[in-house]
Amino acid sequence: MIHSKIKRVRASRQSLGNLLTRVVVSSLLVGCLLVAPTLAGETSTANDEVNAAVQVSKGSVQVAEPFDVEINLVAPKGTSVTFPEVGMSWGPFDVLEHHDRFAIPASDGSSERTWTRVYTLETIETGDLELPELELQIESSEGDKRWVERTQSQTISVVSVLENKVDPLQFRDIKGPLELAVSEPQDSHSLNGWVVGLGAALVLGFVALALARRRKWASPREWAQSEIQALRDSSEFQNRNANFCVDRLDEILRSFLEWQFSIPAIHMTGTEIYHALHRNWPDSCGDDLQSLLEWLETTEQVKFAGAVGAVGELDLLPGKLEQLLDRLELAFMANALNEVVASESVTSDKGDN
Repeated sequence: MIHSKIKRVRASRQSLGNLLTRVVVSSLLVGCLLVAPTLAGETSTANDEVNAAVQVSKGSVQVAEPFDVEINLVAPKGTSVTFPEVGMSWGPFDVLEHHDRFAIPASDGSSERTWTRVYTLETIETGDLELPELELQIESSEGDKRWVERTQSQTISVVSVLENKVDPLQFRDIKGPLELAVSEPQDSHSLNGWVVGLGAALVLGFVALALARRRKWASPREWAQSEIQALRDSSEFQNRNANFCVDRLDEILRSFLEWQFSIPAIHMTGTEIYHALHRNWPDSCGDDLQSLLEWLETTEQVKFAGAVGAVGELDLLPGKLEQLLDRLELAFMANALNEVVASESVTSDKGDN
């Protein structure tokens, strides 16, 4: 009888232990379920509005032959994109250089922006080499959402310079002589007339194209005008937020320069932009470039030294930028037209000689 009581006590203790174990495990599971949504809300790994694409200039290269890898990411306006620093190498490839064009507006006038980075790579290894994926850090201004966008890995075939060469011991038959038709000499005066006529047609076509671009929404100047007007209508401009307005006007100007003149103006200093444009422009545009340099130096003082008073009256800044953009656009069109006329003039002189 004593033994049976002892067995009942042991059985009750074992049941109590099993019950406590189940309670603890259930509490842990409930806690994990409650914490998981909170952690998942901080970061995300995908977003349907963001698209990243990788383009390789060559699928097969030789040893030490440079090639380009272009990464394009399209995201809504207000998104911040951070590219990783790959350093001097990216997987088995050496990074020679890279160029960036960030936050470029869409040509159709939509709110999307394009971030582009182009890497120039080479390698001394051979075989089918894998270019690893990259992680792009994305941050949206709406709700402080952050996530990671990964590019797809690429396979590059690298061959030795000694491969695919012709065997010097394998001789080919010598073909017979070829008959060449000799054309009759043309009259130089008629040829000069054709050259001059073609040059005039090109000039007229260029002028028509320039006028057509001014009528289209997708021209850099019209895009800049819409952004300036949006700034005028914003609450920051109405509340005299000088720092914000100066930064936004500087961003509009640099995006216009990237779009119009194909230079990485967003990542260049005012002096670098001045010299980049001065190399391709004649001396007649010196006043316009000097005005551009003065504007960029003033905005840099505001951004890096806090000298808000250097910009003058805030209400006049959008109008000043509009005048500067008009002068730059007219100078660009005049310079391009002069280059076409000068090229045709040289061609005509060669024909006369």
